[in-house]
Amino acid sequence: MSTLIRNYVYKKLFSLLPIFLRDNSKVLLYPYGAMSVELIERKVFDGCNLLGVADKSRNIVVDESLDVNIYHSSQISQIVPDYILICSLSYHNQIMLELLPDCIRKGIQIIDLCDEEPDPDIYTIEDKISAVLEQSNALLCSNEIRNILSQDKYKDTRRLEPYGFRCYSQHDEDGMLAEIFKRMDSEIPHTFVEFGVGDGLENNSLLLMKLGWHGLWIEGCKKNAAKIISSFSSQIKSGQLLFEHQFIRRDNINELIGSHFIGDVGLLCIDIDGNDYYVWEEIDVIKPYVVIIEYNAKFPPPIKWTINYDAEHIWNLSDYQGASLAAINELGRKKGYQLVGCNLNGTNAFFVRADQLNERFLISDELMDYYHPPRYYLTGGYRMMSGHTPDPRMGKIID
Repeated sequence: MSTLIRNYVYKKLFSLLPIFLRDNSKVLLYPYGAMSVELIERKVFDGCNLLGVADKSRNIVVDESLDVNIYHSSQISQIVPDYILICSLSYHNQIMLELLPDCIRKGIQIIDLCDEEPDPDIYTIEDKISAVLEQSNALLCSNEIRNILSQDKYKDTRRLEPYGFRCYSQHDEDGMLAEIFKRMDSEIPHTFVEFGVGDGLENNSLLLMKLGWHGLWIEGCKKNAAKIISSFSSQIKSGQLLFEHQFIRRDNINELIGSHFIGDVGLLCIDIDGNDYYVWEEIDVIKPYVVIIEYNAKFPPPIKWTINYDAEHIWNLSDYQGASLAAINELGRKKGYQLVGCNLNGTNAFFVRADQLNERFLISDELMDYYHPPRYYLTGGYRMMSGHTPDPRMGKIID
């Protein structure tokens, strides 16, 4: 029998078959065509729990000698296979995109038998499954963002969310920041102060540094500090980047910043997953034009909540971190700042200094005009839809 199937497809199948046999996995082929027919005729799946073949066409002519179940694509959610194997050389990418949304909701793994031949030294089934999950996550999150932004309220040109994009920020902060600076009338100091910058490769000021800004990073983690010193050695040597490896507390923050900057700076970013409220409250050596600070979206307005101050606090990935938007907004007003937006993930709030405001910004006394709930899944996938894990520590209500 002549074959229409490339050798690497069989290599993939031979790596998959032991898993299918071991776990008695329910396998469905898609679509009905020359490749799926050849695989069945060659009895590749003998001993496996092959459910049959699915196709979106209702007019396929089936070879009755195959003795295999044929399903319409609309029935996939009813039969719920463990795996769908894409058997199409010409349309495999299109088919993947069509099937991914429903399959990820049902927990069905899709494996494309016909993508480019992988390096046999590094390819594993786990790699493939991981790649498919990542692709499906990105697709679903992209659709969710479009659905949110299609709401009528985002037609208001003063809102920042439609301008969000990501270059080096964790979420959409790069784009929202760029839009804020674009709307400001004054000449902006091209300086930044950011703490809680991780390893330096994902934060809110790296893009600005690549655009010629200079500033200060402060990072408390020893491992991250070592990576920053290694990765940004030339920027540190030239003086474009000032770096402090220090654990931030409210009793040292002014000294850390003040040894490098005093007065006006373009941007202050606060992201330490804990004492954010208390640290911003303490800062008085600089007057940033724009402040980005994390808020804890688990506590919606009008709740004014923050953790209790603990100089040694380290985030344990629970919901005991930061402060609510209402608490941070009240603090911002006391310090002379106006809230102008929050990002779609429900993680960061953007403030502009009162003397830099104009009619191009959304200015409202209703916090719900800005608040976004915790949509952490937009970054980490739908598995994080419920937010961070609960923590029993009580925290503090701001009077």
